Amino acid sequence: MVVLVIAACSAGSHGEERRCTELGEQCLCSEPLDNDDRYAKYHDPSDSTTRECGALDATRGGEGTADLPVAFPEGASASHAFYIESDRGSNGKLTYTFPADPFDLTGKTLCARHYTLFGKDHAPPGNIKIARIGHPDGAAFQSLWEGRDDENASPKVNVIADPGGVGSRIDCSLPVSGPRDQMLVFADCRDHWCRLEICMEHDARSGEHMFRARWTQVGGDRVHELRGNCGARPTPTSRILGGQAAILEYTTTGPPYTEGGPRYLSHAMLAIVPHDPDFWIGPASEIEPSSPPPKP
Repeated sequence: MVVLVIAACSAGSHGEERRCTELGEQCLCSEPLDNDDRYAKYHDPSDSTTRECGALDATRGGEGTADLPVAFPEGASASHAFYIESDRGSNGKLTYTFPADPFDLTGKTLCARHYTLFGKDHAPPGNIKIARIGHPDGAAFQSLWEGRDDENASPKVNVIADPGGVGSRIDCSLPVSGPRDQMLVFADCRDHWCRLEICMEHDARSGEHMFRARWTQVGGDRVHELRGNCGARPTPTSRILGGQAAILEYTTTGPPYTEGGPRYLSHAMLAIVPHDPDFWIGPASEIEPSSPPPKP
């Protein structure tokens, strides 16, 4: 793969985000996307030089911009975000390559997180991908908007997996965990930034596999969680096949289609810890300085 760097000059080379530094070796990769780069089809963001996730692979390029229709919260140190003028018909993702394939998830919790904002005139979502990890013969999920041409569409997670590799293929959407009256919907991410977090994990003691997600409207009151395992059988081990994780994605090329519009993306991260059903990567202090830090 050839990496084309159109502009190496960054608005502020901050490197990995603070949360990644706190997690140390448990932070697999961090891409704040806080730069003013010009993105070609393949582009390695200039502001991260340690624990990099990889190149942003896109059918169309974009750019780093500080011209945000919704500003980061007061006190934020981040100033730029990745911007694409229109995501209609786009296929774009930030891809991390695991150190081994298969990747051993036994007794571990793996979480991905990034921030997203849709332009105020962005059409309803259709089928827009959020993140994808794994191959169906191992632990795997894909996350996307509901696929409705509707501003009230919510993000969801489909578990498409045989987590233990025992011939038990499953395919279902995770149910909402807890009250539904504060569910985040597409329109909530046009007037606020939204933080999207997804975890997959395996409990080595019980053999249980679990998938969960949390969607949070930054500076707003919309938040909900998804949780379940879609009937995956307990197994002594768990594995991820395929070798790569799309920890941030904005692919729109699957039906139902969206007319699309402007997109803004920021602070992508992937972390792995010993099995902890309460672990979340949580907020980036560079964007949400007033949010309480996650527990150690």
